Amino acid sequence: MRNNPPVSERTSPNGPARADFPETRWSVVIAAGQVGEPIGKNALAELCCLYWYPIFAHLRRGGRSATEAQDLTQAFFLHILERGALRRADQLKGSFRGFLIGCLKHFESNERERAQALKRGGNVTFVPFDLEAAEHQYHRDGRVGAATSPELAFDRRWARVVTDNALERIRQQFAGDLSTYERLKGFLIPGNETGSYQEVAKNFGVPISLLKSAIHRLRRDYRDAVRREIATTVSAPHEVDDEMRHLVNVLSDE
Repeated sequence: MRNNPPVSERTSPNGPARADFPETRWSVVIAAGQVGEPIGKNALAELCCLYWYPIFAHLRRGGRSATEAQDLTQAFFLHILERGALRRADQLKGSFRGFLIGCLKHFESNERERAQALKRGGNVTFVPFDLEAAEHQYHRDGRVGAATSPELAFDRRWARVVTDNALERIRQQFAGDLSTYERLKGFLIPGNETGSYQEVAKNFGVPISLLKSAIHRLRRDYRDAVRREIATTVSAPHEVDDEMRHLVNVLSDE
């Protein structure tokens, strides 16, 4: 038996993840956007920095070059902030995903406005943007077939951003013991495990029953992390379940 702490004591070093949802950043945007207060714009900017990739990929899929899609992505977010989109948020209540794709369609429909925004925003970095990494991810996501509707492709990429952000939250819980995280993360998705319970339990020096309990808690924490991530992108906590079901459905249809 190893002297390391049991797996069950290492799965959640920051304590239980289950708690009441805080006020969502998106609800702050809706409220503050009506009066133009900085808190709303700051909340929107934070969300844009987290979820810019589906916009970039949507533009690339529409035939834009990588550099043009990069410039247009930056210009689009500047457009949202500068042209009063926040004031229309109360008419577009729902998910931030729906808000963004609706604004993007409007943005693309006006050629003159789009050209002006590109000229104004092309040299401005609004969101952290690694073009090489974005292109790598876009080509890696090439399995989204040409027959897939633009809306479904957007939603799938959005769902992967949400789940990746949630996974990063879980990884941060293991900041002091990343090797444990690496050995357990293959068990996060029930029915899609990428390891052997017996082998991992042997490596940890714990009974299989203890390992399974730890994995059960890890899965629970991951679900909570996904829900918390979604909670920042809907207008009210009661919409979390609907958005979560939608994202699960679009991923399961891949």
